[in-house]
Formats: sequence, structure tokens, C-alpha cells
Amino acid sequence: MINAPSVLIADDHSLVAEALRKLLESEYAVLDIARNGRQVLEMAEALQPDVIVLDVSMPELGGLAVLEELRRKNSRSRVLILTMHQDTQYAARAFQLGADGFLRKSSPSHELLMALSMVLQGLRYVPPDMQEDLSLAAGSSGTDEMQDLTHRQRQVLTLVAEGKTAKEIADLLGISFRTVEGHKAIIMKQLGLQSTADIVRYAVKIGLVDVQ
Repeated sequence: MINAPSVLIADDHSLVAEALRKLLESEYAVLDIARNGRQVLEMAEALQPDVIVLDVSMPELGGLAVLEELRRKNSRSRVLILTMHQDTQYAARAFQLGADGFLRKSSPSHELLMALSMVLQGLRYVPPDMQEDLSLAAGSSGTDEMQDLTHRQRQVLTLVAEGKTAKEIADLLGISFRTVEGHKAIIMKQLGLQSTADIVRYAVKIGLVDVQ
């Protein structure tokens, strides 16, 4: 569609992604569908979409980790986060990382179109029923502790919480197994965590990863 805003859809569920494509293609230029977090980063750089509709639960690299990486790279694409989760902690974390809008997957289609329109205008979109609790969630999300972690340590934390092994993380990030284990030890000490299960619980609590 000539002169229509361009959209990149990021969702690993084919039925959801195709439904989003069908809904949006009458008003937007849908560039492509990314099926995992790594693809989102690659396609965002190559295609430079006006807006990315980004699922939180993505394989290889979760949506919030993708968002953090996009902002670290100074991507100009607007980002509308989608999630099945109901907790405002996720919205608080998403906005701290630079999201332009936040929407539950249970929302009606007209709300998605409204949210996209708003973020493309440079406005933040938050579902009306979440607005009152959002500031409270932001204040209690536990992300102050995260500020003391390096970017690489936050990446490792996210991947551990997503269930990746140290070897898988090493392969994904292009670092050694020993380096991953070192980062993990620092993360646990910094955050006062005792086990991998604690890391998962912490990541879910602050909205770093979603739950299915």
C-alpha cells in the first residue's frame, strides 16, 4: 500500500501472526513476520519498519529483551508490545525499556488499530483499565537492582529465565560457556538469588519474560 505506515509483525504462533497480517494489511504495509527474537532484530535493521508489533513470548530472545536491544541500537521503529499476561508489571517493565504501547492479546481488534494509530503519532498507548495501576507497578517492579547489571548480564538473565542452557546461551551470544557461567554467578550474587529457579521467578516478577 503506497504511503501506508510499515509494520513488522513479531509472533511465533502462525495462526496469530497471520490473523494480525490479515487485520492490518488493509491499512498498513505489512513488511514481514518474524518468528523469533533474533529475526526481529535482523528484520528491524534491514527493513526499518515504522512500527513493530512485538509479542513478549518469543523463542531465542524474548520480546522485552528484543525491545531493550532495539533501543540500545537506537532503532527509530515504534514498538507496540503484545502479551497474554494480565499483570501491569509487564507494562511497567516494557515502558521502562522504551515501548511505545502495550496491549493484551485478549483485546478487541479495534483497540489494536487504535493503539497502532496512537503510537505512530508519538503517543503512548496503555489499556484504560491498566492506567491507574501502572505507576504503582513501575515503582514496585524491582528493576532498580537491574540497573547494576551490564547489558550482557541482562541478556544472560533473560535467556536463563527462558530456559536456555549455558551452552545454548554461549552459542546464541557468541561467548564461551565459562563466560556465561561467570555472568550467571554475578547475576545471582547481585540480585540475591540462589538458583536457576530463583532467576526464573525474578524475571517473571519484573516482567522480563512472559509466562504461557
